[in-house]
Amino acid sequence: MAVHIRRREFIVTLGGAAIHGLRPARAQQGEHARRVGVLMGLQETDPFTMGYVRALREGLQELGWTDGRKIEFTYRYAAGDPEKARRFAEELAEMPLDLIVGHTTPVAAALHQATRNLPVVFVSISDPVADGFVASMARPGGNMTGFTNYEFAMGAKWLEILKQLVPQTTHVSLLLNPDTGSYYTEYLRSVQGAASSYSVVRPSPRSTTPARLKAHLWRSRASRAAA
Repeated sequence: MAVHIRRREFIVTLGGAAIHGLRPARAQQGEHARRVGVLMGLQETDPFTMGYVRALREGLQELGWTDGRKIEFTYRYAAGDPEKARRFAEELAEMPLDLIVGHTTPVAAALHQATRNLPVVFVSISDPVADGFVASMARPGGNMTGFTNYEFAMGAKWLEILKQLVPQTTHVSLLLNPDTGSYYTEYLRSVQGAASSYSVVRPSPRSTTPARLKAHLWRSRASRAAA
């Protein structure tokens, strides 16, 4: 429950600030509804996706932005597919929108390529500075702003917890999908930096895709790697 509340407050604050920033005053009678595109990185039926969308819509309604009256949403769902993200980003960029909300790093990358004019607010991003979306977190510049919710030092914490659970662990494997996990290298550095402290062999990255994941897991098991 606490995690859900924090996520809800996070996205409502983000969306509210961005939409209020579109003009100096709130919508007045006779003014057209603000049009907001929402490009989610996961499937429409994914529980996290549904929670984010619901929180954004209901939270903005509490701030006076009623869906269908003062604000109109256009939703697209990339479903974890970078090609869909690019196609939908280009589609939204061509629409008469006032703002686009982008969810996940691949979606933000697609929006970054699709438009440099429309305001874009990103959520669930790994490293917006390193990815070139913003100049800095304090002064984003350009047309993109938002929040990152990743803490790369957690990689070392994962290793610590793993050793507590399975003290005899000496090898670990880290798998990534390079199409959707651009943040992976930062977590890898964190794990590699802590490996010697826990008497674990410094892990190397293994690239994979959902279709090849099972084969990688079987190979890790066969080589007696703890994952």
